[in-house]
Formats: sequence, C-alpha cells, structure tokens
Amino acid sequence: MKREGYRDSTIRAAVKALRSIGRLCNLLDPNAFKDYMAIAEYGENRRDHILDDARRFYSWLGVSFQKPMSRSVEKLPFIPTEAEVDALASSVGPKLSAYMRLVKEQNRILCRQMYHFSYARSEGRVRLKL
Repeated sequence: MKREGYRDSTIRAAVKALRSIGRLCNLLDPNAFKDYMAIAEYGENRRDHILDDARRFYSWLGVSFQKPMSRSVEKLPFIPTEAEVDALASSVGPKLSAYMRLVKEQNRILCRQMYHFSYARSEGRVRLKL
C-alpha cells in the first residue's frame, strides 16, 4: 500500500482492521471472509472500508476476490443550535468565550450577506451589500 501512495495511518488502520477480523474468521479463504462479513454487524461506511481493505489484501495475495455489494452513506455534519453554542461559550474561560461569541456573530453577518447576495442574484441584479 505504501507503493500505491497510501499514508502510514491508512496502512495501520487497514492492517488493524484485517487482523481483528482474522481472529474471527479465516482471511486466507475469501468465501469464509464473505460469510463473516454477511453476518457481521458493522455500519455501512465501516463495512465498505473493510471490504476495500480486503480487496487490496486479496489482490496482493493474488487471489481472485469480487467485492460484495456495499454502499457508502453520506452523513450530514453536526450543526449545533444557537442555544448549544451559547451554553458552550458560557462554560469555557472568559478569553475563549469572547472569541467564540465573536466568531458566532461574524458567522451570522456572513450568512446574512450571502442570503442577500443569492436573493439579489435570483432577481437578476448582482450587488453585494457590505
């Protein structure tokens, strides 16, 4: 994997995942591995990563392996509510709290400007109010 340009952290994670699965099933037998993955309770993204690691492992061994069907799921990022941001800002020290409130206010101003820009653009007039 190093020759293919993967980072050391990616290689370590792949080796660790395959070792832990190797304790539970015979990795040298692709059918046993597929049987294990069929009953294993992993999340869809984790399952997809493990199957990619196994595909690279079996190609390195020279064993034919067809990756079973799997799909990745796009997760939306966590966006805290304004009350959660205020609670966090009040729980930290005074310097960091002031900085967090400043960033929050600047973000609010930027979002308002982007809204006005997109509204003006949809009306056919492009003018950004600062």
